[in-house]
Amino acid sequence: MLMENKIFEMIEKREQYISVGYVDTDIESDIIDSWERSKKAGVDPRATSVPAPPFKNKAPHRKWLYRKEIMLPYLKRLTNIMETTQSVLFWVDEDLTILYPYGDETIQARLKSINFNAGVNLSEDIVGTNAIAMAERSGRESFVIGAEHYIEALRNYACSAVPFYYETSEDDSNAYGYSLVVTPVENFNIYQHHMLYFYSNLAKSQFQLTMYKNEADLRNELVNLSVEQDDKGILLINNRGLIIKANLWFLNNFEFCEQDVQGKFLKDVFPELLFTLDYLQGKKASKMNEIHFSKLTANAKSFFVDCQPIVKNNDVMGLSIFIQNKKNINSLVHKVANFNAHFEFDDLLGSNQVFLTAKNTAQNAAMSNSNILITGESGTGKDLFAQAIHNKSKRQKGPFISINCAAIPSELIGSELFGYVEGAFTGARKGGSPGKFELANKGTIFLDEIGEMPLAMQAVLLRVLEDKEVIRLGGSHPTPVDVRVISATNKDLLEAIEAKEFRLDLYYRLNVIQLELPALRERKSDISFLVNNFIKQFSVSSGKNITGITPEAISLLENYSWPGNIRELRNVIERAVNLSSSQVLTIDDLPKSITGNSVSPVQAYQIDEPTQQLFEEFKQKVDERNQIIALMKKYKNNKSHVAKELGITRASLYRRLKAMNYNDCEE
Repeated sequence: MLMENKIFEMIEKREQYISVGYVDTDIESDIIDSWERSKKAGVDPRATSVPAPPFKNKAPHRKWLYRKEIMLPYLKRLTNIMETTQSVLFWVDEDLTILYPYGDETIQARLKSINFNAGVNLSEDIVGTNAIAMAERSGRESFVIGAEHYIEALRNYACSAVPFYYETSEDDSNAYGYSLVVTPVENFNIYQHHMLYFYSNLAKSQFQLTMYKNEADLRNELVNLSVEQDDKGILLINNRGLIIKANLWFLNNFEFCEQDVQGKFLKDVFPELLFTLDYLQGKKASKMNEIHFSKLTANAKSFFVDCQPIVKNNDVMGLSIFIQNKKNINSLVHKVANFNAHFEFDDLLGSNQVFLTAKNTAQNAAMSNSNILITGESGTGKDLFAQAIHNKSKRQKGPFISINCAAIPSELIGSELFGYVEGAFTGARKGGSPGKFELANKGTIFLDEIGEMPLAMQAVLLRVLEDKEVIRLGGSHPTPVDVRVISATNKDLLEAIEAKEFRLDLYYRLNVIQLELPALRERKSDISFLVNNFIKQFSVSSGKNITGITPEAISLLENYSWPGNIRELRNVIERAVNLSSSQVLTIDDLPKSITGNSVSPVQAYQIDEPTQQLFEEFKQKVDERNQIIALMKKYKNNKSHVAKELGITRASLYRRLKAMNYNDCEE
């Protein structure tokens, strides 16, 4: 669900940019800049197919044709690999023209239906924002995911492009091109993000070879280049389980010499990887598995492992095993799932002194590493303050992960926060899953509605905060975590402690720095400013030209009690902007819940607090009189029945009837 939410959020951002020409600043600047260039070039964002180039499609240069022939066996193998992840690899020449596709045929057919095939030019001024155009400009690998693409036709795909140089046999000069990997965005997840990067770099490595005359030399060089990745360990084993190659990453990180592994059985070197030999019996790649190497002396002991059978003539010849540091995978999770904080202190608007004091306290607290407890009524912006604190802290480059403790069933909150191992419970995902604390390593975790956390989980959370390590549900080994905790609640935790619903020791752990946010009724001087800011925001998103609000309407808003605080005010203005038929919001655009709580616009504007209290008391007495009269009629003046329903004595009822000058006092 998280990935789907981010996809839809990016679609909304793209629509906002197309409609009004700018967008919120939480999108990467290079994407925004590319959108700007695409717009200036006249690219149609609503195009449902890839535009044809303004010049005739050219034939591939003969150096590409030659390379295609010599690479054909390896490209076919790569095609088989890519079919498992529904991906397609394209070779793209230095002019950004697509040459050859390899990979899943179903996806190729889908891409061809939108004119994404050989001969099409992917220049930014033709197609708009795309991975190849971004790679050409930056000179490095680039990702463009979903609605980050400028044209409608490509918003359903995720793409990875890598530029590369290679030697030519024609004039001893260097040429260059690109490898482009494309997959449907609905199938895109953190593991495909990892594999897209690997595929495109593997293709780059293969193409950067010198034109060898000896095919055996070419084969050996291919093995070396594909194995010597600098961000992951790679083992190649034969069909008997003997290690035939281990790359430098593997040797360095696991403190082995080449003779320690070369020609040895995998089970003898690493018994933890024995399960990978099962894939020698089949022809399918494994999914990512997390492995803990207990004997490893390095700081990092947990790694992600996946493997790919090497098949020739329908026979499994061996196995490629990929081992990647857990923190590298987590960084991909943060990028793809967008575990980022979008709000900064400049986005927290208001001039009320109580609000400014809270904001100043938060800014000072941001620079420390201590845990923070944010208190305040629902809708006061506790989550926005948490994001702003993270963005000003020393952890701003790390992940910001938010979790609502009240929104998760009590039986699942442990697995959400602390993760689980395979088989921990019925329905547990194969290979297990990391919890939010592991994913938030080196960053911030925001525990909203902390007062709703079950007592059993409070004890586990306390242990994590004290030991700075987590043990997954069903697991036995601890994983170190470096996380700052910001928690929030609208409950009185001291009352919860007295009621034995919250642990006192956990309260002291969380409440190192307390930040109390004022309710909106305590900062009414900010309402007019906030209203006008919301009007501008929703006018842009709805495509309307609403310029302001009448003084009478502002008066009503300033005298309303706002039980839902800023969240309620925001919703009221969003509704008003969408339903208004004029350029200025009026009382008629406000909901009855607002207009029905005041006598009249003029009275609402003039009534002070003491007078308002007298009015409320008078209104209460009128309501009570009407209720007593209705009950007297219902029970035909039977005062015993009336007193019983009101929950008062007969004597009290007689006094109230007398004060009301009720005439019929006899039964």
